[in-house]
Parts: sequence; structure tokens; C-alpha cells
Amino acid sequence: MDNPTPTNPTPPPPAPTPIESGPSYEKPAEAGFPQPPAAPTPPMPPVVSQPVQQPIEKPKSKNNFLMVVATILLIMAVGAIGYFVYKNLIAKSPAIASYEDCTKAKGSVIQESFPPVCVTKNGQRFVQEVSPTPTPTPDITANWKVFTASSFSIKYPSDWAEPTTQLLSGDTRHVFQPNNLTITVGSGGIYSQTLGKKESYDEIVTNENKNAPNTKDIIVSRIPAKEYINTIGASTIEPEVVLNGPNNNVYIISMPFPTGTDPALFDQILSTFKFLDESQSKTNCQSPRPEVCTMECIEPPPYICGSDGKSYCTACQACSNKDVAWYKMSTTPCEQ
Repeated sequence: MDNPTPTNPTPPPPAPTPIESGPSYEKPAEAGFPQPPAAPTPPMPPVVSQPVQQPIEKPKSKNNFLMVVATILLIMAVGAIGYFVYKNLIAKSPAIASYEDCTKAKGSVIQESFPPVCVTKNGQRFVQEVSPTPTPTPDITANWKVFTASSFSIKYPSDWAEPTTQLLSGDTRHVFQPNNLTITVGSGGIYSQTLGKKESYDEIVTNENKNAPNTKDIIVSRIPAKEYINTIGASTIEPEVVLNGPNNNVYIISMPFPTGTDPALFDQILSTFKFLDESQSKTNCQSPRPEVCTMECIEPPPYICGSDGKSYCTACQACSNKDVAWYKMSTTPCEQ
């Protein structure tokens, strides 16, 4: 069936006049004209909450291992440095435990005080120990007499008589009274009355070692010597010292001690025995020289030897010679 034609058709609206410029606007709806339906609003998608993703932690095992290794290496390095410092600085530094150690240590300071005080560089203080001044032992020989021979000097008590000098079988013997101290000097040895010949130093020592019960080694005027203790009779002892002195001279020093006398006296006398060096045994001639001398002649020994090698009767005669600068006393003949 055909659609019927409407009775009152609605005429089409006139075409809008185009607007060349200006802001756009909506034409108000005219009465009686239908409006186009509004475009439907598209539906909004539903809001879905997304779960918050936590950051993924990386494994720490490798980092922990490196930290442990670094810590161990650091400890080892510190230990090595400490050992080096101890070994080379502390261990090598000598321990300071006394004043003497402090004075030898580097950096120490000695304070001017009494007693002296030494302070180390790290502040340790050490006081020097001061021992009391010992009371000097009086020298019993200080006021004794002095006897000087051609090659030695010796002291003896001041109340003794002057010694006598004798020449026996080529040996020179000095005797001191009243204690009969005897010093015998022989060139190359000492003549033995028992054997009838001169014994050398070695022969004397060998024989004494056989006969003397008590023997000891001593030092006399810086020369080694032998001391023997002989017995005379039932109550007398006689210490005897044998030594081989300068210029091949042999010396025997002895002194008997009866009962009641002090044997220490011999040691005191022996301690003053001194060999004379060449300068001490010489006497320089003084000016003006003597012009007149007595004609007396001293029977040798001792021999009076001038610097010219000649033998003179007296010192006056030696120095009266202008060619003689000095003279000396000798137990042996002068070397001409």
C-alpha cells in the first residue's frame, strides 16, 4: 500500500546565510522546527585498579662476598703495617731501664742537677746513682825513703839504715838493714854459690819450682815474676821474687821474716819497686860545667857511663867533659 501524501506539508527551512568571519554560534531553535537528536554519550570504560608492583630486589650474595674479601684484605694490610712498624722501629729500639741507657738513647736530655737526671724523648726520667765517696786508704809508704839504682828504684821504711852495695861474682847486691832486705842484680843471670856458676832466669825458676813448696805468679813493675816462699829453720820464712827485667838483667828480691814479724811488710816494699826507663836513668850535665873534680874513683859497680860511651870515676869527671851531654849509673860495664 502506498504512503498517503500529507495534507499540510512542512516547507524546508531556508538555507542559512553563510557568515564569512566571526565567532561561531548556534542558531536558536525556531519554533516549530524539530531539533536533531543529541548524540549519545559513549560509555566510559570501567576503572579497574591495577596492583602496585614491588621493585624486584637484586641478589646480594655477590656484593656480600666482595665486602668480606675487602675487609679481610684491609685487616691483613693493617696487620702487615703494624708488624713492620714493630719489627723495624719498636723492636729495634733498645729498652731504656737505667740512667746509663738513657744517656745513650737518641733524643735524651741530661738535666743539670745533682744528682744528674736524664729524660728520654717520651718523658721517662732516670736519676744517676751517686755512690758515696770512698775514704782513701792512707799510703803507708808515702814518707818512706827512696833508693835509686842504675835500673830501678824502691822505697824502704824511714827508720831503716841506708843500703849497702856489694859486688859478688859479677852480680850487684843491695842490702837493707835491719831486716836484711836483699836485691841482687845480674846481667844474664845470677851466680850460684852452690853450683859454682851463673844461672839464667829459666834455670833459676826451674830449680826453685823443685825446691819451694809454695809458688805463685805475680806482677812487679808491669813485668811477670815468680814468688817463692822458702823456709829457713823451724820459725823463719823467706819470700823470694825472681824476675827477668829489661836489658836481660835478672833480679832476685828476698827478705827473711822471723817469728813475730809481719810478712805484709815485704809486699808493701815490693809494691814500690819500679824499673827506670831510659830517660829516668840518665842525668843531664848542667851548665856551668865543673872545672875541678876530686881524683877519687868510685869502685864499680855501679858504673858511671857518659853519653860518649866511656866510663868515669865520678859524675863530676863525666860532666867536666864538654863532649858528655849526660851520664847514667849502670850495673854492667859501659859500652865504649
